[in-house]
Amino acid sequence: MESRQLIFTGKKESYVVRVLVKKVQDTGIDCRFVPCTVNDLNSVWKEGMLVVLWLEDDVKSMEDVLHYLTDTLEEKDGQMMVIGDQAEISYVCDRIPGEVIYKVFSRPVNNEEFVKTVGDYFEKVDSGEFKKRILIVDDDTTYLALVREWLKGTYKVSMANSGL
Repeated sequence: MESRQLIFTGKKESYVVRVLVKKVQDTGIDCRFVPCTVNDLNSVWKEGMLVVLWLEDDVKSMEDVLHYLTDTLEEKDGQMMVIGDQAEISYVCDRIPGEVIYKVFSRPVNNEEFVKTVGDYFEKVDSGEFKKRILIVDDDTTYLALVREWLKGTYKVSMANSGL
């Protein structure tokens, strides 16, 4: 099982953010707040990380961070949850591809639902549900088994020994 890491990011660490971080930490997930700047996010980034983006009034000033998040989440197989009011969420969802957004929460956030969603996310990661799928076709079963061993850590591997 990989490390369960969640980064909460936003312009400032409010009381509500601290409460959500603490509730997630209480479940055994490595969770902390990081200021919403490219440099701060880049300094803590890990492969497959879940990012929670806490939106505030001035979401339009976050264009550079949104570009960074989009590129990095796609490149490093991460996903994001977004928390904000409807206008802020719409603004972000129009700029970030849907496949990197795992869940959206409108404020006020239901703490229990949020923590359950985070737990569900990491259970899916642990089960391999988010792994990309690959099909290997070859008539040599020894070769199929060898290639499967190479790829099974990164992909859900299916095999076929003929084109039929």
